[in-house]
Amino acid sequence: MSLHTTFLSVLIKGFVLKKILFLLNIFSISIFANEYINYPFDWTNHFGLISKNGRVIWNDDWMYGILFFDGTFSNYPKRYGLDLNKNFTLVNTGTFPNQEFEIDTTFVNTRIQYTQGDYYLDMLSINTTYADKIRLLTMNGYKKTYTGPYADYSLGILNPIQQSYYIEYKTNHFQAAIGHFVTSSGIPDSSTNGSLNDRIINASIQTKGDIGNWRWIFHGSHFNQKYAVQHSSWNNPSMQYLTRSMIQAKIINEIKDSILIGFGFSGNLRALSDIDSFSSKEWSSIYSNISINNFKIKGGFSSINNEYNPFLRVLSHFGRKNKGFSIEANRKIKPGYEFMQVNDINSKVERTNSVNIIAWYSLTRSTIKIKIYSQNILQTNNDKVEILGSDINLNYNIFDNWILSGYLRHLSNPNILSDGIGEFLEFTLSGNENLFKNNMILFFELGFTGWVNRKSNISFNPFYCTPISISDPNFTLKDQWNLNSAISLKVSSLKVTWKMNNILSALQSRIDSINEEKTFIINNYLLHQNNRNMGRLMEIHIDWYFSD
Repeated sequence: MSLHTTFLSVLIKGFVLKKILFLLNIFSISIFANEYINYPFDWTNHFGLISKNGRVIWNDDWMYGILFFDGTFSNYPKRYGLDLNKNFTLVNTGTFPNQEFEIDTTFVNTRIQYTQGDYYLDMLSINTTYADKIRLLTMNGYKKTYTGPYADYSLGILNPIQQSYYIEYKTNHFQAAIGHFVTSSGIPDSSTNGSLNDRIINASIQTKGDIGNWRWIFHGSHFNQKYAVQHSSWNNPSMQYLTRSMIQAKIINEIKDSILIGFGFSGNLRALSDIDSFSSKEWSSIYSNISINNFKIKGGFSSINNEYNPFLRVLSHFGRKNKGFSIEANRKIKPGYEFMQVNDINSKVERTNSVNIIAWYSLTRSTIKIKIYSQNILQTNNDKVEILGSDINLNYNIFDNWILSGYLRHLSNPNILSDGIGEFLEFTLSGNENLFKNNMILFFELGFTGWVNRKSNISFNPFYCTPISISDPNFTLKDQWNLNSAISLKVSSLKVTWKMNNILSALQSRIDSINEEKTFIINNYLLHQNNRNMGRLMEIHIDWYFSD
């Protein structure tokens, strides 16, 4: 199927999409959606998965700032709170966090966020930032208590199921961070609840400098994790000990205006053990890159399991203030996952060839962005999985501060390495109004998310972080819609928000015309067996910001 045909199929796929596109024509809506799509298994984002260009993120390393996370078991950044919801990035060869830092003043900022809601939901996040012109110190703390609608996250006592602590020190040339992340929660099982216990301590440093006309940068990280799962889906319930070390460095020279050349390397060591076994793996990469105006190319070799594999990235982009176009071709190499079940894809090395094409155009009050992408994932045993899809983002400013926005993603062939959703839709009406002579601001948001044309045999083991195939004939994933809303009042630096997820579930008992079964949201086989569903979640959120 050609890319052109794939894109057209988005516009004509099914009766539901025709109705959605009719609304699009009326309202000229939508936004630029985030790079990653969140597919939650509960409304607090304790379990779930994230996909990018249709492909589920698993066995992928990632960073929060300069802090490094091994992706073997830690594949869902949203669980850890803080502001990881929006400030994480996937690690690719040659990925370095942005360390630009210039502050010419002194300040102390503190932000306190507190949430209470259904099913004993109790979340607290505290962030403090201190600056004194030459350095920046940031400290974060986060804790979450939540039992789930069926007490499925409870271990018999009301304790936090997540605690996260983070501290970062930064100057113009040096940066260091350390984190401690503790997960201790129940997990639903076929009979009695299982449990998940996860302890992470990680630390990273990054530094840079100059040697003549060359700039250099070095990044090093160490990651330790104790991970234990008690669940019937896993036949080896012993404690797993994972240690990961990673270093990388590069040098860059600006030959002349708009022409950069660079060289770099990275090295990795991962050790994994339990009470009965120990295994270790080493891999490394060397590469070079050149950037000329709107054209960038990076290529090199990775050594994994004593096998050398080439990788390459080519990016070309052209744009003006209101329109642009880019095309990217990529060949990536990464080690396979350590644990595999018999019904999963088996691999020691994974190669991904991909092409992404993006175009955008802006008018006075609206913007449209279109993306078309193709990925071929090659496993060690020469099995190939293809993901082909396209996105449409639209944004329309109705008037003043009112914005109607939305997003539509289509996958031509949902498979085990995708999130299994044929059409993902997200629409939001948001805005704000000033009240009481501008002394108070009212914020509002009304949105819905649709998961359409889902594949029932595609799911995900959220405890051992692997895609799985489902053969249970009683498990079906029907088209599902989540209606949500939020209303906020802000006075000075204090903002109070009322939120509701799955509004239809809350209204069903009062409106006979709403079918109760239609309000049940089921996104995961292992978490939502035995008629467990996501129900509704109401919460009150307090956000208080202090300066000096």
